[in-house]
Amino acid sequence: MGNRFVSIYIGGEPVAQERPRFTSLNGMPRAIDPKRSRDYKSLLRLEASRVMKESNLLPTDKPLSVWIKVTKTPPKSWSKKKLKQLEEGWGFPITSKPDLDNYIKVLDGLNGIVWKDDNQVWEIRASKQYSVSSGMEIEVFE
Repeated sequence: MGNRFVSIYIGGEPVAQERPRFTSLNGMPRAIDPKRSRDYKSLLRLEASRVMKESNLLPTDKPLSVWIKVTKTPPKSWSKKKLKQLEEGWGFPITSKPDLDNYIKVLDGLNGIVWKDDNQVWEIRASKQYSVSSGMEIEVFE
């Protein structure tokens, strides 16, 4: 792993890439990104643009390693004991839907903002786990 290039955090409930909806225009099939996915990618682009501007960075063309950490608050059914363990820093993985790879797909929204093209990403490390707060943290390394 190289030097940290940029770190982006989006608080709130993370949104995974949803399946596209298909329609046709003049007889030609066309895929449409669902509104929730589209809106979340827009939020990601806005935050990434803000961070890049504040850091005086331009989109890089170097090979990149990306770490993505998705966190969500636990279900209401959790016991007080388990909630206390979570607050103490215990790691609890999320093994329910949506799938981790669908969270990774929203990184397409960073094309032209953080990197020139996502084909520069040669390594991705990703996790989804319960936390005291929900959000998505993305760290990019050159």
